[in-house]
Amino acid sequence: MKRFIIIILAFSCMMIFNGCSEKTPKETVINWATAVAEGNLDTADKLSTSNVHLYNKLLIAGIKDKSYDTPDKMGEILEKIEPAREEINGDTAKVYIDEKNPIQLKKVDGKWKVDLAD
Repeated sequence: MKRFIIIILAFSCMMIFNGCSEKTPKETVINWATAVAEGNLDTADKLSTSNVHLYNKLLIAGIKDKSYDTPDKMGEILEKIEPAREEINGDTAKVYIDEKNPIQLKKVDGKWKVDLAD
């Protein structure tokens, strides 16, 4: 779970540089992660499928009650996000923060949404 929080913070940093649109899967993940990190459940839910909504609540609750540690060095986080790549296959996509655990997305009504369920 700590690694996931690091990923969220990395995307939050990238959000500063990328703006607020969700034209690509990577942008959607950045905006979703920023919403979770900021505790904005409505936005997190809009950027994810219903499969992820409970997960959004649990993540936000954990961040609010400080159950999860957050890293001190934002430079280290940016290094992890720099090589992130996206792979689009029709109406599904994966954003690879690392090769073992890509973040999955699904296109719903023409918009990319985070879909962590297989």
